Amino acid sequence: MVGRDGAVIGVMGTVRSYARQAKLNQHFVQIEAAVDFIRDNFRRKISIGELSQRTGLSPRQFDRKFKDAFGISPQQFILKTRILAGCDGLANLQSSISDLAFELGFCDQSSFTRHFQKHMGVTPLQYRKRLG
Repeated sequence: MVGRDGAVIGVMGTVRSYARQAKLNQHFVQIEAAVDFIRDNFRRKISIGELSQRTGLSPRQFDRKFKDAFGISPQQFILKTRILAGCDGLANLQSSISDLAFELGFCDQSSFTRHFQKHMGVTPLQYRKRLG
């Protein structure tokens, strides 16, 4: 914390339970192979069964451990990964938004636009214009 004159007057921090963090790390280690697979293959259709097989967990166990580690479902993680890749792709002014949507694994431009706007607060075209 700083005072009115800009001088440091205090330090603030948080304390986290080691046991809780160790448990979260354990969940991540169990699903790490699936996360790596998602990051390498998010452009294509990925099933929960396919991901759970990579971890040696049942689909239900995998889904639960994934949610424990990330706070979102594997499907939401895949979608967010695609949206973030879309942000990078929109910087490339040579590819159309429609082509980018298909490259990212969306079924059409409308689906990409709807999800992009929901997560980013602007349409892909508005996002691209802000970059330019």
